[in-house]
Amino acid sequence: GGEAGGGRRRRRPPEPYKSLEEVQDAIRRQGVESCNLIVGVDFTKSNTWTGKRTFAGRSLHDTSAPGVENPYQRVMRIVARTLHPFDEDNIIPCYGFGDIYTGGKDCFPFFPDRGCFGLDEALERYNDI
Repeated sequence: GGEAGGGRRRRRPPEPYKSLEEVQDAIRRQGVESCNLIVGVDFTKSNTWTGKRTFAGRSLHDTSAPGVENPYQRVMRIVARTLHPFDEDNIIPCYGFGDIYTGGKDCFPFFPDRGCFGLDEALERYNDI
């Protein structure tokens, strides 16, 4: 037939996961035994105008609201918590790019000589930058 997609039936999308453990189990079922997380943070000016539309008018990097994570903090926390059981050394190399010093030509490490030790240090250093 004349069915769109070459006559193949479309598969239903999987049901959403209900817990962090379900996501981690699904990762294991795909054969992942270990991984090393690397974080790259976009410090370009687009975070300002995007935040005006999507983050209550504030930069996506804004950390001034007590108890409110910005989108970068939230994603770092979710991804790190999700992948933590697969990470053997708990070292997270973190890099930034697009700031006033590196522009679009380079990136910078959060620490010049090492990665961050775990999520807490990665978030602490991000907040300092």
